[in-house]
Amino acid sequence: MKKRCIKCGDVKFIDEFHIHESSKDGLAPLCKKCTKEYNKEYWAKNKDKFKERGKEYRAKNKDKLKEYRAKNKDKFKEYRAKNKDKLKEYRAKNKDKFKEHRAKNKDKFKEYKKEGTVKLSNVYVKGMLRTSGIKKHQITPELIELKKQQILLYREIKNIKGDIKNGTT
Repeated sequence: MKKRCIKCGDVKFIDEFHIHESSKDGLAPLCKKCTKEYNKEYWAKNKDKFKERGKEYRAKNKDKLKEYRAKNKDKFKEYRAKNKDKLKEYRAKNKDKFKEHRAKNKDKFKEYKKEGTVKLSNVYVKGMLRTSGIKKHQITPELIELKKQQILLYREIKNIKGDIKNGTT
């Protein structure tokens, strides 16, 4: 069976139309190609509205999103591993965007780093291990724990030295 698209006017097979149950024939009036073009144009015209809506949703559903991310942590890791080159390419193409984001959120990043430093979060410790030349696949939970203990001991020694210097011991 065939149908005519109301936008482009081409007569196409019905599998080239989306299902639209409320219409007479059960198919959308626009073919899939025209629908895609329309959606692309609509998105471009209303980009700010969609961004604002997304921002509002994320603000209202912080806990829900946090829970979702925690639940699907492996999926995100897997995606990043599979699309490493794609993500690297995106970063290279959008260097300015990333620099701008960094500059805009400088205080947030400082606070996050400070928090990670104080709490010794796994992410912070992994970062320290990576900067010391250890490969990602070589970092084990045991190594992270040992590094945490090393950092805590180093901090304690530093505090004791400071106390000795100030004569508060």
